[in-house]
Amino acid sequence: MIKQVLATAFTRAAEEARDAGRVHFDTLPPFIVERPANPIYGDFSVNLAMVLASQAKMAPRQVAQALVEFVRLPDRVLERIDIAGPGFLNLYLAPTWLYEVVREIHHQDAAYGRGTLGHGKRVLAEYVSANPNGPLSIPHGRGAIIGDVLCNVLDAAGYQVSREFYVNDAATSTQMVRFGESLVIRYLQELGQTLDFPEDGYHGAYVIDFARSIYTRDGDKYLSMDPAERLELFTTLGKEAMIDWQREVLASFGVVFDTWFRESTLFAEDAVDKGLRLLEARGETYESEGAVWLSSMKYGDDKDRAQPRKVLSVLTAKGRVLVEGVNLVTKHLKPNAQNPQGGIVKEEAPIHMSNVMLWDAKAKAPARIKRDRTETGFVRTSKKSGEAIK
Repeated sequence: MIKQVLATAFTRAAEEARDAGRVHFDTLPPFIVERPANPIYGDFSVNLAMVLASQAKMAPRQVAQALVEFVRLPDRVLERIDIAGPGFLNLYLAPTWLYEVVREIHHQDAAYGRGTLGHGKRVLAEYVSANPNGPLSIPHGRGAIIGDVLCNVLDAAGYQVSREFYVNDAATSTQMVRFGESLVIRYLQELGQTLDFPEDGYHGAYVIDFARSIYTRDGDKYLSMDPAERLELFTTLGKEAMIDWQREVLASFGVVFDTWFRESTLFAEDAVDKGLRLLEARGETYESEGAVWLSSMKYGDDKDRAQPRKVLSVLTAKGRVLVEGVNLVTKHLKPNAQNPQGGIVKEEAPIHMSNVMLWDAKAKAPARIKRDRTETGFVRTSKKSGEAIK
């Protein structure tokens, strides 16, 4: 705010100096009011005399002297002005100018510092978005604070901000299935069954706490339930308990979201398929090499993007998948016997299985998967084609 006050004062000083015949110019050029790198040169420095000298056909110091004579600032704001070097104006402010700022803050209250830069433009900010199968961690807390502060800044700048937590709860997510299975086992253990806990299960104490709360509330109600239905139910119960916990933890330090958007709704409402069909109808996709490509280069992308991508390998033990062209990482190699020069290489890196959707070749669309129980165990089946997926 003080920079704007100073800029307005020097604009008026230049116009009054021109009206008095001391300085001649047609159009006042842009000038800068900035903090000097070294505080011995004042609180602010103004370069107006330097940029105005060519139009005025005067030495910058002469222009600076004329500006000093005509600038009008209250004594409580300005202590003195020094003309330095070829014509810089170094301003030393009186400490009392801060008193006015305090009064203004008190007067405007919560409106102080707010602006109209955004002109009400809508902004969607998505942050934290932790998986609903584990407690929040320190990095989640850091992301929550950074995201919320950024939203506050955007809101103060005049943007219409919506804060979103994206819940990764797709029914086909390997992580969510493992979470549900872990909760079932802990529940059965609460009922006295001796069961080995899977190595890739969720070993945290919170899973035991969730299972115990289910047992305390419902007893052995789910003991004789169909295993597939019980798994689906417990996955949902665990997910909802975790989301409630995450919401409570975030709210405890002031982070509140406008929307908790669930990934599962995208598939329940066929939003992914509808999106693909809409892109096709608008001519934004094309078929090539057995895949559907998004014409993204015309929007500034470095290359068009294809759906689907080829799965190179499945790392079952780690729950990860190596997908062609999806996660390229850059590595800096030191010289060795096989590669004396060393250098930089790009390699494919695996991603988690929950980030991969299967592609139904017949329907030419992502496949939603259901799990059917058979005599030999569970079978994954495409909901579009009805065919088993091996």
